[in-house]
Order: sequence, then C-alpha cells, then structure tokens
Amino acid sequence: MQDEVVGIARKGRIRFVGPNCMGYWSGSSNLRAFMFPMPIMDGPLAFVSQGGNVGGAVVMSAYERGIGFRRYVSCGCAADIQIEDYIECFGEDPQVKAILAYIEGCLLYTS
Repeated sequence: MQDEVVGIARKGRIRFVGPNCMGYWSGSSNLRAFMFPMPIMDGPLAFVSQGGNVGGAVVMSAYERGIGFRRYVSCGCAADIQIEDYIECFGEDPQVKAILAYIEGCLLYTS
C-alpha cells in the first residue's frame, strides 16, 4: 500500500514526509506540524531523525538548554523523501550552521 501511495503522490507531483514519522518544524516560516505538542525554537541547527521518539527527545532537551533548530524533521520510513534529500535541502539554507542526523539503519551498495 505504501508503494501505491508513493506512486499516486508522484503522479500528482506531491512529495510527503514519512510514513511513521512524528512531524516537521521550519524556523523560517514557524511551521510546526508535530504528532504531539513539542516545544521548539528557531536556531542555527538542522536535524533529521529516523526515530521519532529519539528526535523528539533531542529537540525537547535542546529547547530546555536554549538551543534552537532552523529545521527539524522526523522522516520515519522515508517512503518518498530520503534522509540525504533532507540533508541536501538543509545544507542550502544559509541560516543552518550544522546538520545533525539520527539514522537507525542504512544499506551499503557495492559494485
């Protein structure tokens, strides 16, 4: 079913986060789209996390320490947009000074 949803979205030129993700934050637009209320503030960091609980814990801990994020995304299963896509996008933002990534697993391809 996931592949079918991705196919339908691509036909409509729609990109999506997830599934199985906890949400997204953009400091430039103050866009807060989380599964549950989570404190976050604008700052110099960007963060992509495969694990929603880990990502949320890092963001909330950073908030308690006065550390903000320009961008944050919990990408979940990354059926459409991949981790490297987020990293590339975050790297194009001149306000982002460092990019963090929590990756639960990756595949290595060799020839």
